Amino acid sequence: MKNKLNSLLTAIRRRKSVPPRVVNDSLPTHLKTGIIGENLAAEYYIEQGFIITARNFVLHKNEIDLIAENKQYIVFCEVKTRIGKHDPCHERGRPALAVTKEKQRKLIQAASHLVLKRKSEGKRFRFDIIEVYLNPDLTTESIYSIPNA
Repeated sequence: MKNKLNSLLTAIRRRKSVPPRVVNDSLPTHLKTGIIGENLAAEYYIEQGFIITARNFVLHKNEIDLIAENKQYIVFCEVKTRIGKHDPCHERGRPALAVTKEKQRKLIQAASHLVLKRKSEGKRFRFDIIEVYLNPDLTTESIYSIPNA
């Protein structure tokens, strides 16, 4: 009974969420990879009880990949996707390391503008990073969430 209720609630959250982006086969691999990663991250949040309120939100050249909300939080999420297995010893390190201080500053600027424009209704804000690892055939290898990154 509990599983049926959870499935129903997840379906409702999917319908209320901004729809996933479509992966066009004519796109270069790096763009396909990014779109797939963002769609998987959105599904992760939906399964955690969030509704996706925006994807690829751009304000003054500052982009937020996903904005997700539940009763307690508004989450501003940066998604980093890589092809290959999770290997923290890899020469480039974890994908989260690609979120530089400059990128963090831009995320904060865009999020601050949104926070000032809307009523938060007592919700708290946080910045997350989702790392998505894909297999070479672009199927899911693994997903790691870094809340309050």
